[in-house]
Amino acid sequence: MKLAIGITGFFVACSLCCTSPSHAKPRIEEKSTAPETAEAATTPAPEATIMPPAHVAMHENYASYDDQTLRPEQPLLTRRIDTMQKKTFQIETSFAFERDSTAGTSTRQYSFPTRLRYGLVDNWEIQAEGGMATFRDSSTGNASGFGDFFLGTKFAALEGGGLLPSVGFVAELGVPTGSNSVSGNAVQPRGGAILAWRLPAKLHWNANLGMDFPAKDAAGDRFARLTYGTAIDRPLPFLNERMSAFGELAGASPLKSGKSGIHQAGTGLGVTIKERMQVNAFARVGLNTAAPNFQTGLGFSWRM
Repeated sequence: MKLAIGITGFFVACSLCCTSPSHAKPRIEEKSTAPETAEAATTPAPEATIMPPAHVAMHENYASYDDQTLRPEQPLLTRRIDTMQKKTFQIETSFAFERDSTAGTSTRQYSFPTRLRYGLVDNWEIQAEGGMATFRDSSTGNASGFGDFFLGTKFAALEGGGLLPSVGFVAELGVPTGSNSVSGNAVQPRGGAILAWRLPAKLHWNANLGMDFPAKDAAGDRFARLTYGTAIDRPLPFLNERMSAFGELAGASPLKSGKSGIHQAGTGLGVTIKERMQVNAFARVGLNTAAPNFQTGLGFSWRM
């Protein structure tokens, strides 16, 4: 773990040598302090070790943007603590497929979820996320159009160490900008805390706990939910560790009696094809009847 950048000073020594020609009469040489004076004048004082700010150390430990393995947020449901470097832009987009069968209704959905990220400073970024296009094929009818956009920010607040986690926060606001057939037609706030640990064997563990207030459900009810997520990822010993894998559990539990939560488990792989580009694939299954039965997709991330 690179927690500090050491800058060491160096010494330049110079010496003066005096020689005298041969004479019939011997000459007594006097000791001169000039070389010592010159050496003292030209020798720089050792520079103090400069410790980077906490957010810079955290960025080096968790963001991994200087590593070969790029770690975007998509396709995870769990939010990572990683933030974009200052004045750095990243696009994360994917093709996603979802299949679900609930109460005799069969639904297939194809979408292109996309997230745009920009670093204001090294530990603070802004984001915009939405479905660029959604096509829903259901036994009760079809729908297509653009999804709603979520505007938000993420802040890596505290650096951890040992058993203490690094702490970050994310806050987003969904605005009803999508097509009527696929839009939630409501303002949808969501946010929460992010905890992150760097573990042995190059493991990264991120955990989330938060709340959201989604659009109305199929019964026309609207209520808040407690959201959670936990994900572990690590680089794999292939392609010079340009390949990485992850596994996660994520979901939401309604804060209203009589309503069902959504709980999912997923896994995936990512391959960094260049320093600033990654392709990834994921698969996710529902752990209860209210969750989508199956989700999968292919993604692409590009940092500029």
